[in-house]
Amino acid sequence: DRPVAIKIFQGAPDDQSLNDFLRECRALGALDWCGNIITVFGTGRTRHGEPYLAMEYCPGGSLSTHLTEGATMSEAQVRHIAAEVGTAIQIAHDAGILHRDIKPANILLSRSGAPVLADFGIARLANSSTRSTGISGTIAFTAPEILNGEAATRQADIYSYGATLYSLLTGRSPHALTDRDTTQTMIVRAVSGEGADLTTLPISDDFRAVLARCL
Repeated sequence: DRPVAIKIFQGAPDDQSLNDFLRECRALGALDWCGNIITVFGTGRTRHGEPYLAMEYCPGGSLSTHLTEGATMSEAQVRHIAAEVGTAIQIAHDAGILHRDIKPANILLSRSGAPVLADFGIARLANSSTRSTGISGTIAFTAPEILNGEAATRQADIYSYGATLYSLLTGRSPHALTDRDTTQTMIVRAVSGEGADLTTLPISDDFRAVLARCL
């Protein structure tokens, strides 16, 4: 026997979005050889018709639970996470799978403490059930083109990856100048092309260049 995590999606996604989501989950199941991608054991519907996902249980929680508001990580810690999560993203992209919602809350820690990327495709399903305008994911980590209503792409995932790394280093979103910025302020700043100021970060030049390419 092994412990598993069950994620039940409550809502009414349209059939196409649900089918796409389940198809991606099945494709993700073929990537269980990658230790940094969540292992999917199965998908289906509850007796009430709600889609569910049975997946690997990660007892370490998520990165967001380990970072209290305003807390930061060292460059060495973030580099380790960047390497492992970056590999997971590349493998998923090579398999034709977009994540759409990369953020600290969706990076879990396995029993051994390794970062594991989870919740692939959940944002698309959420948009379908809420009939949103098409903005996937969490605003603080969302690429400007997605906020402008464009379709999700690999580059949008890479932006969210970079935004996540930035937040681990600084304790805030690259869209935020202060911890008190509102969601609307961050959206306006992101859409207008005001990027994060990387020059003041106390990190090495090569890692600064990595963040610049992402953001």
